[in-house]
Amino acid sequence: LKKDLKPNLDNIKNSELTFIGYQKFILVAGGHQNNQINDSCDFIKDSNKYCEKFDDNKFFYALIDGYEGEKKTVKIKNEIKYNDRIFAGNTFDVIKWVKEKINNA
Repeated sequence: LKKDLKPNLDNIKNSELTFIGYQKFILVAGGHQNNQINDSCDFIKDSNKYCEKFDDNKFFYALIDGYEGEKKTVKIKNEIKYNDRIFAGNTFDVIKWVKEKINNA
């Protein structure tokens, strides 16, 4: 991307609801799949750091689908410090969570 087209969270108005997500489909267990769980946990940790620093209308989610992914969602959820702004779940759970945030805005 050109430098001026690169996404920048600072350019989004604080009054706008913004949802930033990390999405993975993990069907079976294994080395690479475990890395995807760890990557999801890292996304949540980075989201926690953002929420510690900024009190705005940016929300974060880890959308994890697939048999093995959904089994490991608890591990990802355990990393969440800001439950009001960060969420982890499957597609249906994330859609429900986003709708609730929009309806309560």
